[in-house]
Amino acid sequence: MTFRWKAASGDWVDLTGAQIISIADAVADHVQVCFDREGDLHDVIDAAETATDVLAVDITKGWPR
Repeated sequence: MTFRWKAASGDWVDLTGAQIISIADAVADHVQVCFDREGDLHDVIDAAETATDVLAVDITKGWPR
């Protein structure tokens, strides 16, 4: 089975089922890393004892690209 897919270039390509599964796995991995980072930030902020501690948390770092 093949799937018609629009590439980042705007061109249309045909992908195999295995390629689609690989893309889905990569997306799932990326989403999980994002949830892991959010959970870590939640834990640090929840453990903060003062507003200063909360403001010291750098929420811009540690995210996947």
